[in-house]
Amino acid sequence: MEKKHGPEHYIQYEIEPWDFILINCIGYAEGNIIKYVCRWKYKNGTADLVKAIRYLEKLLKINGVDISVTIRGNSVIKQKRIK
Repeated sequence: MEKKHGPEHYIQYEIEPWDFILINCIGYAEGNIIKYVCRWKYKNGTADLVKAIRYLEKLLKINGVDISVTIRGNSVIKQKRIK
């Protein structure tokens, strides 16, 4: 395995998220979900989890499920509409 050069919030893993994403030909939205979920504890906290949720919402929407997640403080309120 090549020497790791990325930020601490990524190089702690056996394989860096971007290497995993590229090796497995993972799409843009899915790759961002992986990125944000991997780093949330070490970089931007729950803000990164919210970003991951937004990408999940987009994937669901383009696949026929319309779902919106509203976050207030520590509470998550789900509003779901299925086409």
